[in-house]
Amino acid sequence: MVPITARTGYYSIGSGTVVTKRGHILTDNHIFVDDNGKPYNASGEILIVLPPSNNLTDKVQIRYRAEMVQADANNDLALIQIKMTRDNRALPSDLGVGVAPIGDSNAIKLGDPILVLGFPGVGGAYNAAYQLIGVPSQVSQARQTTGKLDLIRPIRFALPLIELAKRQAGE
Repeated sequence: MVPITARTGYYSIGSGTVVTKRGHILTDNHIFVDDNGKPYNASGEILIVLPPSNNLTDKVQIRYRAEMVQADANNDLALIQIKMTRDNRALPSDLGVGVAPIGDSNAIKLGDPILVLGFPGVGGAYNAAYQLIGVPSQVSQARQTTGKLDLIRPIRFALPLIELAKRQAGE
């Protein structure tokens, strides 16, 4: 969730996938910039919103603050990392988030089942072995629908960012 500086009380939101135990998250670059590539938030503020760990039906809460690690505008991807709690305290030893196993998007064939998981209604595309094999992008909304996926980019496009995250995390 990125506060939009030009519009008080407005946020750019999207889903992400945790790719390291140190809190690296793979997400979409369009969450952070407008159609012209201008950042929504000049200060770089990124808020991580999660459901309470003990009851997934409760309301989501801002739990962490993150920083941009690297953006890939050409593929509409971004790598961010959780850096502190929402109230600027040091991170706990357990962030309370699971790390997604990475699959091989080249191994997917037409007709293979996939799962799309996340909040708010979109997130990572997973294969039958629950490995991340794609990153959904842009959600179109119309009055008659709650949202739809426009594109799922194969995970191979995100491998340079995932490899960077794993190097930084020592994994």
